[in-house]
Amino acid sequence: MNNPRKLPLDPDLDQLKTQARELLNAFRSGDADALKVFAAHPRTIDPSTAKLTDAQLVIARSYGFPSWPVLRREVNRRRLRSAIWRSDRTAAAKVLKQDGGIVNDAVSHPRWGGLPTPIQLAAERGQAGMISLLLDSGAEPDGGTDTYGGWTALHLAAHWGHMEAAALLRERGAQVDIHAACLLDDVRRVSAILADDPEAASRPGLGGEPPLHVAVSAETAGILLDHGAQLDTRDCEGNTPLGTAIGRGDRCRGLADYLIDRGAPADACQLAALGRTDRLEKLRETEVDLIGYRGKIGVHAVVGTPLHAAVQHGQEETVNALLGWGADANARADSGQTPLHLCGDVEIAKALVEAGADPGATDDEHGTTPLVWARVGIEIHGSTPAREALVSYLEGITPSQEE
Repeated sequence: MNNPRKLPLDPDLDQLKTQARELLNAFRSGDADALKVFAAHPRTIDPSTAKLTDAQLVIARSYGFPSWPVLRREVNRRRLRSAIWRSDRTAAAKVLKQDGGIVNDAVSHPRWGGLPTPIQLAAERGQAGMISLLLDSGAEPDGGTDTYGGWTALHLAAHWGHMEAAALLRERGAQVDIHAACLLDDVRRVSAILADDPEAASRPGLGGEPPLHVAVSAETAGILLDHGAQLDTRDCEGNTPLGTAIGRGDRCRGLADYLIDRGAPADACQLAALGRTDRLEKLRETEVDLIGYRGKIGVHAVVGTPLHAAVQHGQEETVNALLGWGADANARADSGQTPLHLCGDVEIAKALVEAGADPGATDDEHGTTPLVWARVGIEIHGSTPAREALVSYLEGITPSQEE
């Protein structure tokens, strides 16, 4: 069909089967609409001899799939993805029992881009039990790199700090290359790899970045730098090793400070993200425009102001300093996010609101308020007292018509 229907993100196979049966009955009865729909069948079908398989084929083609088996496989892929996202191991096991052949099939990510395999998605979510189920069902521990930026499940588990999941993957045979060793902060493994292959310290991997971009400690970074790693390399998003370290938050705060001490250049947004208020003050003395400055704030490739960076990284002292210097509490990052959209701390949120931040402001990409962002933060990263307190505060000040 020229304009196929869109398959739901979490489709119901039984519902599709019901659609096929109802279409078949309507076609057999001579229903005009059903006759038109059946025009999508590659052969001319006599209503008196039409079979359920004919109706299923027509339904599949109406959704843009060449056959019912192909549609069914895609439905099962999405069901498995949904089960993993919900951490529902029972549901995942049921899908795999019905169609075990999909265990290594990539499917679109439920939240952001890319095509992860089930084990990559489970690793990203830190689901050790789910990973075990997938491996027992035939999942390849190092599969999916061609559709997900070169990242294996082990890379993803280590990147997100899911050490139990990472340990399970290692036990079950996942390869520990130098990027994985850096993400795991396995100093012994990093040293062993470099002893055999010193050039590995500068060799691109994953999304094209050298290992220094994924180091998580000063010790590992020092080893890489001593083997020739450079501080000014860029990853696929244009970030330096310092930028990627800042993007990992508190876990790599010490690393970021170490890289600066080793000579890594730092701009106003990076200094704000690290809470280096004293260094920002010195920049002001050199007449750098801190209020109008825009740069990467340490969140993926987001470009914003130093205030965005300080808020995102929970630097309350720096936030207050920037506001005192005249920073705009409603400044917009490149997708329309205000600092309040990026806030994860209720005290910082109060400071922003007191400085004029609009809790009803919506971003450009999703059209949602800071309250919605705070709720999604809990969905993705889990509930903590700090996140719950922020949501509670924003619920009390967000205009109801804007939620």
